[in-house]
Amino acid sequence: MKILFPSVFYLPKVIGGIELYIHHLALGLQQKGHDIKVVLPSYTDDDINDYNYQGIEVVRYKAYPSKGRLEFAGISANESLENFKKIIAEHKPDIVHFSQLTNSSGISLLHIAAAKEYGAIVVYTNHLSEFICQRGNFRYMGSKACDGIISVSKCTACLLQQKNIAQLIAQSIALVDKYAAVVAGKKNFRVQLKPFVFPGFFTRWHLEKIRTLINIADIFVSIAKWSNILIQKNGWANDKCIFIPTGLLNAEVVVDKTANLYDGKRPLRVVFLGRLVPVKGAAVLIEAAKQLNNNIQLDLYGPVDLVSHKDYYENCLQAVMGFDNIKLYPPVQNDKVVEIISRYDLLCLPSKGNEMAPLIIQECLKAKVPVIATDLPALREWVTDGVNGLLFLTDDAISLKMKLQEVIDHPSLISKFKSKLAAPNNFSDVVNRYHQVYEEKLALVIQGN
Repeated sequence: MKILFPSVFYLPKVIGGIELYIHHLALGLQQKGHDIKVVLPSYTDDDINDYNYQGIEVVRYKAYPSKGRLEFAGISANESLENFKKIIAEHKPDIVHFSQLTNSSGISLLHIAAAKEYGAIVVYTNHLSEFICQRGNFRYMGSKACDGIISVSKCTACLLQQKNIAQLIAQSIALVDKYAAVVAGKKNFRVQLKPFVFPGFFTRWHLEKIRTLINIADIFVSIAKWSNILIQKNGWANDKCIFIPTGLLNAEVVVDKTANLYDGKRPLRVVFLGRLVPVKGAAVLIEAAKQLNNNIQLDLYGPVDLVSHKDYYENCLQAVMGFDNIKLYPPVQNDKVVEIISRYDLLCLPSKGNEMAPLIIQECLKAKVPVIATDLPALREWVTDGVNGLLFLTDDAISLKMKLQEVIDHPSLISKFKSKLAAPNNFSDVVNRYHQVYEEKLALVIQGN
C-alpha cells in the first residue's frame, strides 16, 4: 500500500507533537510493509531537495507564501497547489493521510480535495484544539468554561473580546454582523473578505471548513476522547469519524527509580517540560513557586523562542533571579523525557491553551509521576482533581500555589495519586489500529470497484 503523509513541517528541522506523531506512525507502517513517504513544502530554494530521515523518505515540492486574504484563508489556491498535485500524480498513492489544516501555502481544503479528486483514500487526523475552538482554550470571553458548541454569534463575540473589545460591545458587533451576513450571503466568503472583513467571517469560514473536511475525508480521526465527543455534539459526526487514542512513543524507555517518595521533609520537586512561550504558562508556574519559597524545588526544561517571544523568556529569567529553588535548563532529548520526569514528585502543565492530547501525559504515566494541570478539557481527560492529580484555574498563579500548598501540607497525596495512575497507551497499538483501518477501507474501495 502506498501512503503519503503531507505535513507543513517535519523532522529534524521542526520537532513538535504532530511531527513526532507522523514520524512514528510512518515508521510503524513502513515496518508492516507499506510504501511510506512524507510530503513537505519548501519555501526557499536552499531546502528544496528530497531527503531521508531515519529511513523515511521526504519528498519536497516548491511552495509559495500566501498572497492576499483569499489565499491566506485557504479559499483561493496559489502556485503551491499545482506542485502538490504533481507529487500526488507522480507517486500514485492509495492513501493520503493529512494531519493539519492551514492555508493555501500549507495544507488547505484545496490540497485535501486534490487528493480526493485523484482517487486516493483521504484520512485526516485532528491534532489541534483550534480545529473546534478558534480561541484555543474553550473559555468563553476568556473566563467561563465553554461547552464547545460552535455558534457564529457566540464565537464571533468571544474572538472580538480576545482583541480587548468590551464584552457588551463585542456581542453587539456580532449581532450586527449576523444580519449583515444575511444580506451579503452567509456562504459568500469572498464577499465577506472584500473590501473589508466581516467580524463573523472567521467563524463562518471555520465552520464551513470543518463540515467540508469531514464530508471529504474517507476517515476522520480524533486522538482524544473529549474531541471526539465534541465532534458528535456539534452534529458533524458520521460513520467515518473514529477515535484512535494516542500512545507513548518510546515505550521501552528506562524509568529512574532512585527518587525518594515525597514525605514533606524535603522540598517538593516539581518539573516543567515545554517551550518557554506564553501559551505554555511557565510564568504562572514560576510566580506560584516564588510564593512557596524553599518548600518547593522547581526545574523548568525547554527551548526558547528568541524571535517571537524573546521578551517572555527574558521576563522568566528576571523572575527567577534571587530564587535558588527555581532553575531553568535547556530542553531534554525526546528519549530522555521519561527518565527526567521520574526524578520528580509532580509534573506541572500550566498551559493556557487546550492542547489536544499532550504526549507529556503519557510520559508521566510511564514515569509514574502525577500531574498538576490547568483545568482544560484535554487535561481533564487524564487528570481527575484530587484522585490521580490536581487541576487549577487557567492562568491563575494563586490557584496553582494553593494546589501545590495542599500537597506540601499533605505529603501522602503523592502516593495516593501514584496508586491511581493508569498505564500509558503504547504507540504500537496506534500503528496497529491505523493499519487495520487502512486495510478495511481499501478492501471496501476494491469491492466497490
